Amino acid sequence: MLYIGICEILKNWKQTLLMALQIGLIMFLTVATVTIYREQSVKYSYLKDTLNKKGLVAGFFTTDVNEAGGIDKYMKIKQLSEVHYAFDVDFKMGDADNAGSVRVLAYDELLSKYKPELSEGKWFTKKSGSGKMIEAVVSANKYGIKYGDTIEFGYGERTINVHICGVLADEANIYSQTTGLSIDYSVFDFYSSYDAEREDGGGILFTSLEELEEAGIKPYYYGNFWGVFSENASENFIKKTVNEFGQSGVVIEFSDLRERTEGIINRKMSEILPVVLGALILVVLSIACLSAIDTLTSRKSYAVFFSCGMRWEKGMYIAMIKAAITCLLGAVVMFLLRFISVLAKLDKTFLFKLGLWQIFACVCVALLMVAVSALVSRYLLRNNQPVDILRESNY
Repeated sequence: MLYIGICEILKNWKQTLLMALQIGLIMFLTVATVTIYREQSVKYSYLKDTLNKKGLVAGFFTTDVNEAGGIDKYMKIKQLSEVHYAFDVDFKMGDADNAGSVRVLAYDELLSKYKPELSEGKWFTKKSGSGKMIEAVVSANKYGIKYGDTIEFGYGERTINVHICGVLADEANIYSQTTGLSIDYSVFDFYSSYDAEREDGGGILFTSLEELEEAGIKPYYYGNFWGVFSENASENFIKKTVNEFGQSGVVIEFSDLRERTEGIINRKMSEILPVVLGALILVVLSIACLSAIDTLTSRKSYAVFFSCGMRWEKGMYIAMIKAAITCLLGAVVMFLLRFISVLAKLDKTFLFKLGLWQIFACVCVALLMVAVSALVSRYLLRNNQPVDILRESNY
């Protein structure tokens, strides 16, 4: 039956090409839509549960934490049940006084859930070891540090052994806003695209804050933090605390941050989703019409098949095989459209990354097209009895 399907495709190649172009276009738009959604949601989804609580983003000041008697007492005074932050520090390369340094971003358990794109290896995980070896991801760097290396770094009087478990991809988005805030920030403003030149080529190490603490590196509390108020904190106390943080710097309440972030996601999706849905409806109608025309124009072929003893249900299977092959051709068209968008410098408008979710979406589109073709062929063949087809086919 596969052979018959291929022969029928070659016989009606113009219709097949037109269907492949339409399917390729809808696949391209579908991948762009899923990519846009994934690019936005992946930076927000792991924070969503935290942002649904009563809390704020503000700035630590080391003196305030020390005057309170440490981070635990500081949190108790502020009635904070959770505090999340990234520790930004430098490790020294080698023992020489004039040796270069590498910036280190150490994320706590919550912030480390965001996994940027890697060119090789895997994102770090907290180990259950004794702190003798720290796992880290490294960015492009001038020191030649690469995947699989074990490097000795200096921090104060300590020597830190770091195993490189992954390498950051070029222009990957990273959580980097450890200091400085603006009142109109959304979650996305805490991320930036990594640029090796901006970092002066020294590179960045990304690792677990807990692992650094196990290795004996005590973070100093300075910079942005995400604080969740205790459940028993009163509304008056929360307002008072927000005002206190606002007197020494910018403070953003979780409710405002969540609202702005979801607004941005909804706006980006609303820009492209109507186009995709409209194109999908038009393509489905077009595929249905082309399938009907293809089935009707192939009645002579079906007359031969029926005269050889084939049942009408088999005709539907042939239509499904033809549709499946057309979808494969549509995938080729999709990649050609991607190539054209890059040449036309539209790759920033139509984000295109073929991950698991994008492939799943394309498979769903292909299954929909196969189903439409099968249903149309089934209806037409079932309502055209073999004897009528043979009578009208001039055989």
